[in-house]
Amino acid sequence: AGAFINNAQISGSSFRRTTLEDVTFMLSDVSNASFAGASFSSLTRIESSSFAFAQLEGADLNGMSIVEAKLNHAILRSAQLRNAELLTSDLANAVCDDADFSHSELTLSRFRGASLRRASFRNAKLASTSFVGAMCERANFLGATDTNTADFNGIVGQPIGLPSQAAPPP
Repeated sequence: AGAFINNAQISGSSFRRTTLEDVTFMLSDVSNASFAGASFSSLTRIESSSFAFAQLEGADLNGMSIVEAKLNHAILRSAQLRNAELLTSDLANAVCDDADFSHSELTLSRFRGASLRRASFRNAKLASTSFVGAMCERANFLGATDTNTADFNGIVGQPIGLPSQAAPPP
């Protein structure tokens, strides 16, 4: 059994280059914390917790379950989130340039105003996901599913692989 961090106030803490295995963050405030270069095992889970303004640049979040999390304004530049569940989470104004969300389920998550330059959403499930006003220059959506229920209104830049009705005019 792993660690269970419940209702904790650990905002501003540093977990840089830390390996977190089988850790559950539940109802915790981890805002402004630094996880730059950290590695999270696929058994690690974030649920109903705030990682707002958290530094997750280059973090390995592959296979994780992230549910109802606040990641608004978080820095996820070059983060790896392949095969992850990112459900009903708020990534408004997050910086996700070069992040990899390939093969992930992003149902009901919100990327409103986020920077998604060169991010990969290849083969991701985008059911009812909002990208309203996001910077999507060269973001790769090839093979993404449920794009017909996702909201791409007002996206900026030229994404790759979006159906013509979702992509902005050139």
